[in-house]
Amino acid sequence: MPWIGIIGSPTCHKQKKVQELIFKISRTFGNTATILSGGNAEGVEKDVKKYALKFELPYIEFNPSYTGQNLYSAEPAEYYGKRIHPTHFIHRYEKLIYSSTHLFIGMEDGIEDKLLLQIKKKAEKLSKKVVVF
Repeated sequence: MPWIGIIGSPTCHKQKKVQELIFKISRTFGNTATILSGGNAEGVEKDVKKYALKFELPYIEFNPSYTGQNLYSAEPAEYYGKRIHPTHFIHRYEKLIYSSTHLFIGMEDGIEDKLLLQIKKKAEKLSKKVVVF
C-alpha cells in the first residue's frame, strides 16, 4: 500500500499538474494509496487536499503543531496547540518523509526554496523515491 507524500510551497500554484498526478495515482492504485501532505492552506498542498478528497483517496496531513488539530491531521490532539516556532515547518515534513514511500515536490520554476530542497535531500538520503514537478 503506497503512502504518497505531495508537498509544495504555499506560493507555488500547479493546480493542473496536481490534479493530473492525483488522478494518475487514483487510476494506478485505487483507494489503496494514501495521500500525505503538509496541510498548507494555499498553493500546491491546498490543491493536493482538494483532489485527494475529490478522487476519494485516503488523505492525511502533517500540519504544524501550532495550527491545531483538524479532521485530517496525522498527529494526536496533544501534539497541537503549541506556540509557533520556525522548526515546526521542517518537523512536519520530516514526519511526512518517514511515513511516505514516495515523495512529490511542487516547486516554482526558477525559485530555490531552501526548505523544500532540504526536505528533498533528506528524503533521498533515506532512499525515498523523489520527483520534483
